[in-house]
Amino acid sequence: MSDTVLVAEIHFDRDSAPEKLRQLGEILLKCKEERGWIASIAGLEELLKGECPQHYSKAMLFQNADGSQRIFKIYDPLLVWAWREYPNSQSICPVRILSATIPQELATVSEPDPDGGV
Repeated sequence: MSDTVLVAEIHFDRDSAPEKLRQLGEILLKCKEERGWIASIAGLEELLKGECPQHYSKAMLFQNADGSQRIFKIYDPLLVWAWREYPNSQSICPVRILSATIPQELATVSEPDPDGGV
């Protein structure tokens, strides 16, 4: 059994300017530092550098009219992982806490997709 559990997805504009990505990263870093229940946030390192995380877990193969093929990547949202064993973890609502912390113009927060987006 894993020590962490997926608790939230953060959706953001992948075409954001580097300063907006850095701003989102700084907010998420502060949130992680202030809230001991957050184990990790995928893509945080890239955001802090003003870069867009390139994590993807799904892709689609397209056949072009000329017979060539191209791959369309379906990028993952930022995944927030929490410690499974954390005091009072049952009373913590990660989506509500993160939504209140992150300005909507930078990102939105949702419950994790139970099917992994399939």
